[in-house]
Amino acid sequence: MSTLVTSLNNKYSDDEDEDTSYGFIVFISCSPEAKKGLLPNIITLNEYHIERVGDFSGLSLEHVVELDLTDNLISEWSEVLNILSAFPRLTFLNLSNNLLTSPSDNININHSKLNMKKLVLNGNKLDWGSVVYLTDRMDRLEELHLSTNSLKDINNNTFKHPRLRCLYLSCNPIKDFQTVHDNLSTIVQDWNS
Repeated sequence: MSTLVTSLNNKYSDDEDEDTSYGFIVFISCSPEAKKGLLPNIITLNEYHIERVGDFSGLSLEHVVELDLTDNLISEWSEVLNILSAFPRLTFLNLSNNLLTSPSDNININHSKLNMKKLVLNGNKLDWGSVVYLTDRMDRLEELHLSTNSLKDINNNTFKHPRLRCLYLSCNPIKDFQTVHDNLSTIVQDWNS
């Protein structure tokens, strides 16, 4: 089992294996993050087999604005909540091709100031109820990627978001696009008001 913290340390740590010789490689970074000893403000950890978050104590993550965790093994929404708590300025989160399904009733997203503007959940197993539940808690969300999920017809769910501008739905078994259109038309009308 790999954790997000372990993967961050493996990718961004200055520690080198003493048995490994790389010859004469010189890397000099003049980024503000490197000067402060911080991680970059955009982090990509694709295919690191991350299942859990781990212990973030000792890591400074307040400046990170983008996190891409595509093709990992995150299946618990509690881990997603831990990520959102640990990265308070996160505006972009990519959780494509993880193992996320509908959130259980006991998961409570009460983050009042989520800065999330772009959320990518392609290739999971979400339904419309999950989407409504999550996006209702993300007031600043502008772009949502939901391709290749378990999204069928909206039916009794009302999907309406005041700031959403882009919604990606390809490769979902949706048959009634009129209902989807009606929900989106409401969004566009609210935006034009």
